[in-house]
Amino acid sequence: MGVAISCKITFSELSDAWFILYKKGKLHKRSEETIRNTLTRYIIPVLGNMQVVDVKPIHIQQLMSSVKDYSKSTQKKVLQYTRAIFEVAVENGMIPRTPISKSIKAGGAEPCEKVPLTEAQSAALLKAVEGTRAHLLVSVLLASGIRIGEALGLMWSDIDFEEGMITVNRSIVYPEENRLGEINTEMKTENAHRTIPIPWSVVEELRREECKS
Repeated sequence: MGVAISCKITFSELSDAWFILYKKGKLHKRSEETIRNTLTRYIIPVLGNMQVVDVKPIHIQQLMSSVKDYSKSTQKKVLQYTRAIFEVAVENGMIPRTPISKSIKAGGAEPCEKVPLTEAQSAALLKAVEGTRAHLLVSVLLASGIRIGEALGLMWSDIDFEEGMITVNRSIVYPEENRLGEINTEMKTENAHRTIPIPWSVVEELRREECKS
């Protein structure tokens, strides 16, 4: 596949080979982008120019120290991908053992628990956007509980006006190279494809909007 493997390979070269041979084409596009972004932004700047055989536990500590102010989720990704790359190096006889100790754990703060809006807050939000283009979007989000990317990905064919249901089949994602967004039909899990009941007041609001289009 055009990937040169040798005992003098740098971490950057090995990470490219690992991504091409083990990840590319085997994951959802968003997952591939997450891996690429994590490598490029956090891992390569610290380990990229080093030869794989020269990376020691102290360098792994330096890597984790460089992301100590980021979230636990980010630190876990950094550790997970780095560990996977060195495991490939061990499997292929490039190094005798991984420099990543089992005792190294991701730190960082846990994500804050999301608290849903109260009925009063929902009513206040709807009133605040009354008469604007945002009103329909906010109505759908509050009524269905779907994510904003899923709401933006809805098409008229996803609305069952007779039964009062919305079917989620796609979402809008925003990869770094396309800030305008693009349609993603590869949902993360099968359960992400779902049908959700909505109030008749929202159905009627959707129906009025459809008549305009």
